[in-house]
Amino acid sequence: MFFKKKEEKEEESVITGVDKLVNIIKDKKKISIDKAAKLTGVNPARISEWADFLEEEGIIDIKPGLVNTLLVIKNKKTLTVKPSTK
Repeated sequence: MFFKKKEEKEEESVITGVDKLVNIIKDKKKISIDKAAKLTGVNPARISEWADFLEEEGIIDIKPGLVNTLLVIKNKKTLTVKPSTK
């Protein structure tokens, strides 16, 4: 008699570029678009698009400055970014 072993599926986590950006802003408290682009490996124009979306969702504030535009986390205490699962 043969017994089959139960196969357990491991959940795979997927961290998107936006997740990575939010985590960076959360860790740094504030960061320029150019610095965020360097840390994520994404061009600044794409970071700006993501920042606009995140601001609309109430996750970050965009603070235009004289030299750099800063991305600032809105409420660090209540924000948790979890990777999505497949």
